[in-house]
Amino acid sequence: MLKSLFKTSFRSLLRNRTHSLINIVGLAVGVACFIMLSLYVEDEFSYDEFHEDTDRMYRLVKKDTSDGKVEYSKSLEGAVAQVLVEELPEVEEAFRIGATGGKVVTYDNKQFLIPTVYLTDSSFFKHVDFTMEDGLFSEVRLGPADVAISTDEAIKLFGTTEGVTGKTINISEFGDFQVAAVYKLPTNTIFNFHYITAFENVEKAYQNLLQYFPKEEHKSFFQWNMSAFSTYVILNSPEVDFKQVEPRIEAALADHWRDQKATLEPLGDVYFSELEAPSFGRSGERQYANLFFMIAVIILLVAVINYMNMSTAGYTRRAKEVGVRKSIGGTRNSIMTQFFAESLMVSAISMILAICLVEFMLPSLNSFLGKSLDVAYWSTGNLLLFLGAFLILGLLAGIYPALVLSGFKATEVLKGKVTTGKGGMLFRKFLVSFQFIICIGLLAVTLVVSTQFNYLLDYEKGFQSDQLITVPLKDADLKASYTEFKTEVMRLPGVQSVTGSTHKLTQGMFTIMAAVEGMEEEQPIALINVESSFVEDLGLDIKAGLSFGNKDNISGKQRALINEAAARAFNWNEPLGKGLLGGGENGHSLQVLGVISDFALQSPKKELVPAMFIPSEGNFDFAVIRLNTANVSSTLAAIDTQFQSFSDEYPFEYSFVDQDFEAELEREKKQSTIFSSFSLLALFIAALGLFGLSIYMVEQKVKEIGIRKVLGASIPHLLWLLNQSVTQLILISSLIAIPVSYWLMQGWIDQFPYHFDMNLVYFMIPLAGMLIVSLVTTSYHSLRSARANPVKALRTE
Repeated sequence: MLKSLFKTSFRSLLRNRTHSLINIVGLAVGVACFIMLSLYVEDEFSYDEFHEDTDRMYRLVKKDTSDGKVEYSKSLEGAVAQVLVEELPEVEEAFRIGATGGKVVTYDNKQFLIPTVYLTDSSFFKHVDFTMEDGLFSEVRLGPADVAISTDEAIKLFGTTEGVTGKTINISEFGDFQVAAVYKLPTNTIFNFHYITAFENVEKAYQNLLQYFPKEEHKSFFQWNMSAFSTYVILNSPEVDFKQVEPRIEAALADHWRDQKATLEPLGDVYFSELEAPSFGRSGERQYANLFFMIAVIILLVAVINYMNMSTAGYTRRAKEVGVRKSIGGTRNSIMTQFFAESLMVSAISMILAICLVEFMLPSLNSFLGKSLDVAYWSTGNLLLFLGAFLILGLLAGIYPALVLSGFKATEVLKGKVTTGKGGMLFRKFLVSFQFIICIGLLAVTLVVSTQFNYLLDYEKGFQSDQLITVPLKDADLKASYTEFKTEVMRLPGVQSVTGSTHKLTQGMFTIMAAVEGMEEEQPIALINVESSFVEDLGLDIKAGLSFGNKDNISGKQRALINEAAARAFNWNEPLGKGLLGGGENGHSLQVLGVISDFALQSPKKELVPAMFIPSEGNFDFAVIRLNTANVSSTLAAIDTQFQSFSDEYPFEYSFVDQDFEAELEREKKQSTIFSSFSLLALFIAALGLFGLSIYMVEQKVKEIGIRKVLGASIPHLLWLLNQSVTQLILISSLIAIPVSYWLMQGWIDQFPYHFDMNLVYFMIPLAGMLIVSLVTTSYHSLRSARANPVKALRTE
């Protein structure tokens, strides 16, 4: 019996090739998209869920409400962890994490730049479950001269991960380290640490700060005078209510946290934290993960709706077959079984094709996202999931024709008295309308997201960024010889200007609380030391007053420039001569020399902040060099040569400012690309289903078209007759899709401090696009039917 069912079902699929191909391809693409997007979403929500102690590990965040605003900070004092362990019985252990960047590692006369070296306590290794090729990560104990490195760094340094432990490497400003452990760094953890050393090395890590303090104060400095460390606590049991622990933490730290509260974040929530993102280079956005899951479900729904539409629309074609089967003794159960068998066969073929598509596309998706997504097909959970999806999809598509067609009476079917009925027609119209609502909404959202991303890319930076590079000045000798270095670089052909700064554009800034003339309370403002030529070299506009390069100085006061954002924040209509910072004459040590135009100090995703610029002759962290050459590579090579003559420890690094700004938008670029790609796939699936439905729409009106042609109807009139129902459904669907998507995107776009002016045009374009797609999709069959000889349609009458 099963063999007969298989043969009959297979012959039926071959007999209706177009119908079967549309069903299989549409469903396969939908399922493949769902699998890939689900893998991405699952990975986003899996961060740090693999640790055995995840459910009792928490990040401690400081909540400050002293100035009337709620501010959160992950940077805590070094002594916090020890106090919590000693005074709170609920806290089993705690570990601190410090970080210092811009180091160079040396091994066997080879040098590599290290973005960050992390310092932590031994309890970090006990509770973070990284894997090691040799030994257990939980047993790693680092001394001051030990370092643990990731397998990626081991391969970079030594070319292998075997026999690495015990080898000696040198890290600039730290000294020699012995490799004590090599571990594999997962992609789904916030602890993105490639180099880890003991917390005892904290003085070496922050020695640039210690130079300003007497040696006897160094130890206390890292206890309570410096907030620079992330702190994680491990509670005794997962059953401990961490909300009840928070007030106890506040009580334990009351002597040091006067107007501040304690907030504990479960480790699994830190990746999506809205309080303050991790400082370890990995963070996510929950709303985007949820959005992509919604898209996955929507695409699958579109594919399933197509499947159901095609199955229900074509049932009249099978009506006579049912009549013949019943007339020769076929029972209702046998006919239902046949329809279900055909539907399950289509579902099975679609699932196999979907898996092939996933395997083909997943490497490209992983490369694009920088992830390692894969499907464990033979795991029990996934096998059950695929089996369930196969059965559900097959039964959904087969249930309507199986129940309806098997219930027809043979005599009525063979007499041609069976019609589609209003109920079936309304059901299909509802399904098609739902598809149109989804597609118009997705197209509108895609257009808005793409436009916003391009707007941020083309965001007016406020300065001339062409051929502008930033060179870090990390070497102490280079910093001390900055003037000589600048002189030599300026002599190079192709170099237009060189200026120094303590701030790199797009990066975070050093913000202080400053006394402001005319305001009772201190105000936050970014402090940036720059060379006197900074304004002219960047091409900034002076809105009021003078620049540092002007010789007319304000006597008796140190000069400072502010941006327009500072003048607005301080309500200064006449900012020239206003005072900043405490001390000095009249209570202020700085006087505003001029106001420069607002320009992008950091990522365009962040709001412009008040900033002041103080002239300096040296001790810059960055050199900003403007090139003016067609041969950029040779000019960079010449700068490299000059750099190496002044810098012994650090190799030459540079980055183009334009590329730095684009890198800040890398996440948005990837998300926009993914969103656009999968939205277009949803549109493709819908168009595929519309193409299939147009076949049945035309078939049902063949005789009507023949009669109208005989009576003189023109081809354009017949085309409108065949397409008007689809056009009406699209217009009705847009009445729902456009308001809903406009409301959703208005809330999304308001999250950006800089965004384009969104209006209804961005929602009418998808509507027009949907009308064009539907017209092109259905026109082939409509035009073919309108041009057909009416005699062929009416010869059986």
